[in-house]
Amino acid sequence: MPLRHPGDEGLARTGVGRAHTMAARAVIGARLRYALLLYLDPERAQATTPEDARAELAAYAVISDDLTASGELRGGEAFMPSDSAIAVREVDGVAVTEPVEAGDLELAGFFIVECDEVRAQQIAATMPVAAHGQVEVRPLLQLPGW
Repeated sequence: MPLRHPGDEGLARTGVGRAHTMAARAVIGARLRYALLLYLDPERAQATTPEDARAELAAYAVISDDLTASGELRGGEAFMPSDSAIAVREVDGVAVTEPVEAGDLELAGFFIVECDEVRAQQIAATMPVAAHGQVEVRPLLQLPGW
């Protein structure tokens, strides 16, 4: 019986990344690199007390230390708020810049980990933002020569 994962239906509809994702999932326990994309609720972030913010940052430090010790951490960074970002698009051959529009959730940072898919999901569940935002677990393409 094939393994079913949430979102497989979307991959089947679009075909985007389907071959890579299905091939990666075919190797049970395969160690891949995953981006853990941390999204927060900006309204909730505004209401966070300084004490809660310090506690959350301390939790991320512990997670980073644990992932470093286990050899799973490959990198990560926190982002400045989206109102400090610039979007660049090409329109009729000309680069156009504009402010990034805020959405319901804001990309706040990322971790890159190397592990199997189940472990990546377990790590994502430990992220403090998972309680008031979401953590997207996305496999990274392994491109030759990169």
